[in-house]
Amino acid sequence: MPSAALACIVLRVNLPLALVTTLYTNPLTLVPIYLLAYEIGSLALGGGTEGFVSPPDWNGLGLFAWFAATGDWLLELGQPLALGLVLLGSGLAVVGYLGIRAAWRIWLIRKWRRRSTVRKARHHGSS
Repeated sequence: MPSAALACIVLRVNLPLALVTTLYTNPLTLVPIYLLAYEIGSLALGGGTEGFVSPPDWNGLGLFAWFAATGDWLLELGQPLALGLVLLGSGLAVVGYLGIRAAWRIWLIRKWRRRSTVRKARHHGSS
């Protein structure tokens, strides 16, 4: 949030909107977002949708063997997860941008129509 606030101040854009949108990644939503990003990345790389592979169990492995297995597991996640995060972030950014533009346009049109109605009423009332 601090970096979003600083960027908003420097770029002179909507600070409250930026701060609110940074809240959707929190400890409760982080895992589903990463799972979705992994699936998107897997699909984009042509890996299909085999699903998320669970991390290695301890199962009596020694500490170093478990760390090695966990490292291998993380490396397997790397490329699909990285690509999926970029694609998901880009897609959400486009949808958010277009949604805000549409909402702003609808608000402006309604405001113009109200203003026009008030002006017509004043004009007809003074005649």
